[in-house]
Amino acid sequence: IRPLLQQYLLPNLAYFGGAAEIAYHAQMKPLFTFFGLQMPLMLPRLSATFCEPHIREAMTNFEFSFTDYKNSDAHLHRTWAESENGYDLDTLFENWKGEMEALAKAKRTHFDGLEASLDTSLKSTTVRMQNELESLRDKVVRAVKKKEAVQMARLSRIQASLFPDGVLQERTLAWTWVAAKYGPSLIQMLTEQAETSPFDYLKAHQIIYL
Repeated sequence: IRPLLQQYLLPNLAYFGGAAEIAYHAQMKPLFTFFGLQMPLMLPRLSATFCEPHIREAMTNFEFSFTDYKNSDAHLHRTWAESENGYDLDTLFENWKGEMEALAKAKRTHFDGLEASLDTSLKSTTVRMQNELESLRDKVVRAVKKKEAVQMARLSRIQASLFPDGVLQERTLAWTWVAAKYGPSLIQMLTEQAETSPFDYLKAHQIIYL
C-alpha cells in the first residue's frame, strides 16, 4: 500500500517512473478508488544513455548501431572481424562450405552399387571436413583480432561505456558521477537535446551526446 500512503501524505498530480514501476502502480487503480484517493497520472521517466565525446568519435570507426553494443564485446569482436572490416569471412567460409558439400555430392555417384555403408561413411567424412573448416574459421578470426588489436580495444571501450556490465547505464552509473563531471551544463545539454514536446522525449530511450 506504499503508493496509497504516498499519495495520501504527499499528493502528486503525476508520478514519473520506470516501466516496471508504472505497471506496478497501474494495478492499484481500484484501491485508490476504494480509499477515495485521486490516482496520479502515470508517466514514463527519462530513460537515457550518456555518450561522451571520445566514445562518439570512436563509434565512427564502426558500422554498429547503438543497440548492437548491448552484445558482449566478444560478440562484437567476432562480428567485426568476420564482416565489418573488409575480410568478409562469412561469405568466404559459407561459399567454401557450399563448394565442399557440392563436391561430396558429386563424388557420391562413384559409390552407387557398392556397399550401403559407404554412404554413411561419406556423410561422416563430410561432417568431419566441415568441423575442420569451422575450426580454421575460428583460427582466422583470432588472427584478425590479433592484427586489429587497436580496433578491438576501441570496441570494448565503447561497449563498456554504453552498456556497462551488459545493461543500460542507468542500472549501474550514478547520476552524481555525471553531474560532478559536467556540472550545471548537463541540465542545459538535456534541455537542448529534448524533443519539441517533453512527452515525446519520454516515449523512447534517448541518447544524450555530451
